[in-house]
Amino acid sequence: MPPDRACLMPDMGQVFIDWAGRLREGDVSLSAISSARDGDRVDIAQDAGRWWFRNAQGRRLVGMKGGWAVPPGRRIVSAAVGAIVMRHARETGDQHRPKLCRDSWEVVFPEIVLE
Repeated sequence: MPPDRACLMPDMGQVFIDWAGRLREGDVSLSAISSARDGDRVDIAQDAGRWWFRNAQGRRLVGMKGGWAVPPGRRIVSAAVGAIVMRHARETGDQHRPKLCRDSWEVVFPEIVLE
């Protein structure tokens, strides 16, 4: 990687980890997440105040938590699927559990290249 570039791998505190758990059965994003593989290129765009990562077909894979932003003085050069982990409803706080539509779901973590 050129010296003016940096790799950013957001952690669980920066990614909206329960988002896919809130999606209803049949939502196109669930099949997009299921089809995602480590290394797949993704696009990132801001929509309604939140940053979203989308696959090549434009389907959302994951959103960043509210307040996340590209670090000052940097710009995104590229992004890819960096990891995919399984999340379970029992790991979610009691106050958010009623919002969930499933017992488990995959969470996509992006890997972002900045310059």
